[in-house]
Amino acid sequence: MNKTKQQSVASVSAAAQNATTHRTAPRWLQVLNLLIFLAAVAAIIIALNFFAMRPAYRAQIDATKTRAYSLSEQSRQLLTGLQGQWTIAMVVSEAGVDRSMRKQIDEVLRRYTDASSNIRVLKIDPDNPRTLREYESLLQSLNALYKDDIAKYDAALDTAVAAFKDFQIFAQQHAVEVATGAQATPEQDPSHKRLEQSAGLFGLVAEQGQKVLDTVIAMRRVDETRPVADYDGARSTLATSLTQWSNECDAVAQIFRAWLQRPNIDAGAKAFAQAAVDNFNGMASRLAAGADPLRQLPPLDLSEIGHQLGEGEAAVILSPDRATVIPSRQLFPKSNLQPTSGGGISFDQRFRGEQLISAAIRSLTIEQMPRVVFVHAEADPPMLRPRPNNADLIGAAGMLKASRYDVAEWNVVKSPARPEPVHRGQRTVWVIVPPAPAGSIEAPPSVRALYEATDKLLADGECVLLSVYFSLLSKYGQPDPFAMLAAPFGIRPETGTIILEQQPVAHGESEAIRAQAVQDFSEETAIGRAVDGQQARFDVPVPLRRIEGDLGGTLAGVNSTIHTIAVIEPRPTLWLETDWTTNFNERDPKPEQRVTEPIPIALTAERDNPMGGDRQRLIVIGSGGWMITNVANQVVTIGGNREALVNPGNHELLLASVAWLAGQDDLIAASPLSQEVSRLRGITPEISAAWWWIIVAGVPAACVLLGAGVWLWRRM
Repeated sequence: MNKTKQQSVASVSAAAQNATTHRTAPRWLQVLNLLIFLAAVAAIIIALNFFAMRPAYRAQIDATKTRAYSLSEQSRQLLTGLQGQWTIAMVVSEAGVDRSMRKQIDEVLRRYTDASSNIRVLKIDPDNPRTLREYESLLQSLNALYKDDIAKYDAALDTAVAAFKDFQIFAQQHAVEVATGAQATPEQDPSHKRLEQSAGLFGLVAEQGQKVLDTVIAMRRVDETRPVADYDGARSTLATSLTQWSNECDAVAQIFRAWLQRPNIDAGAKAFAQAAVDNFNGMASRLAAGADPLRQLPPLDLSEIGHQLGEGEAAVILSPDRATVIPSRQLFPKSNLQPTSGGGISFDQRFRGEQLISAAIRSLTIEQMPRVVFVHAEADPPMLRPRPNNADLIGAAGMLKASRYDVAEWNVVKSPARPEPVHRGQRTVWVIVPPAPAGSIEAPPSVRALYEATDKLLADGECVLLSVYFSLLSKYGQPDPFAMLAAPFGIRPETGTIILEQQPVAHGESEAIRAQAVQDFSEETAIGRAVDGQQARFDVPVPLRRIEGDLGGTLAGVNSTIHTIAVIEPRPTLWLETDWTTNFNERDPKPEQRVTEPIPIALTAERDNPMGGDRQRLIVIGSGGWMITNVANQVVTIGGNREALVNPGNHELLLASVAWLAGQDDLIAASPLSQEVSRLRGITPEISAAWWWIIVAGVPAACVLLGAGVWLWRRM
């Protein structure tokens, strides 16, 4: 029995052993299996990549606590005060604009509708027939907004066209009269040739004049290429033509009037000349009367809107009573699709789109946006055009134009007369571009001209942004005229002193840094609060001091209110240098040169206006080149093929300063420029050192401890 049982157990054990024994596959089959596995993995990766590239299968997830993009404080303040119904109409061909750019602008537009119930967004694709109804609705809204202005234009244009047609008939009837007068005049008489020319011109009026009328008719016609009549173009064409022919008729009348002064003129010639004077004087008056109402018409925004829509793409902003347009080339610049000089692609258009849209909305809430004039004495090329080494103001001017400011420049050497505002009642902010530091104490005529122009602006009660360089004059104990300009406001730039900082280099040596980056701005002014948190760079800064006392019979700072925009905080590495013409890298600063208290480098000042009216405002910046493109427009790659401004605070400071000087205090807030990229603040040396130890030592130590814990847990 036991023997039989043992045999059974052995049989079962042998069967189990045979069942668990696997036959080893051939090596070629193993290699084939591996190749098939790798091919399957590659196919899966390719398939996933293919579907990931399809726009329909993409999704964006915002892993932050806030939205992916939020409007700036300035835009939120603007939207809070909007009244009535506003419309943002985007007329853009989807096929012609990069999809990523279009999505970024769409994201910004969603933020506008989220922030204000008074705003609606209308998207129109000129290539899509399904949006034709929305396009026609936009045109009807524009015509309804400007119906009163259109009626005035139509009436003035109709009157001018009638006057021009009368002149055509007059020219045909009196061309022979002018030719007869030319024949009756001796060839040596200067008026002989003039009358011959006039006779020929009058003879061509029937043909050439009709071309003028045809042009005006075409401009007033509405078709596919011109969705809105070009009223401004028709007005300009007719006004120019009527004025030209009025002057021509007046010149002919003057010649015949001179005939009447001849001593021996016979009765027939006298009657002929008198009739010609009366005829041509009368026609000149009628033509001038037809041109004058055209010139009195205010500019019609509708014409510019129609011009942009005629090009195919634009963004139109409609308020309850006015409208404006943003050209598509500004919202969707083609250059953004091209690699930059630094190797990145500046494709993030959200902050720029917000700036353009908010500026357009703001321009409709303000009667007239201020004008900014850059005042300088530089040689050609102009400062608003490209100059060698980017030593120009193209970046600053572009930012101001995007914010809807009128921008101009005044070269005091080429044009001594102060430029007048284009629009009546328009406020002007004068931005002084100081001359580069001179190599001698003798000021050239151009520098003296700039000083005199600035001094006259301040004496006339104008609002000025004054930047100053360091100066050899102050170093050698002579008064620096540019530093003295701010003295009546109670401010004295110490242009004989510069602020330097020691920076360690290799082998225990150090070098002097001549530029300061400021990120924390004073909260004393709305300007400082708007720029706070955005890094600004000030090359070779000079200290600004508050002064009081008698200056040649004028009390400095009387009735003047001074506030701080920016200061350089004291650090052990900072010192004040007065002997900056020598090599200060080879000597250590003295203890009394060390900076032990905050040094202002940007101040605002207000005083009673010497010309009466509102208080006069002045901003003084203790750095000469902070607005120049090669400083303000420096960029850095921030990953993802994106670039951002290294010193956005330079542009932010300019925008806020211009708004304050123009009396537009409600425009002063963190602009969309601050939304370009978030920046870390308050990183002290202690915090930096703590994070260094966490990354260098803490992370490896955490891995070791985690491994030791796993090892102990497995053996428990």
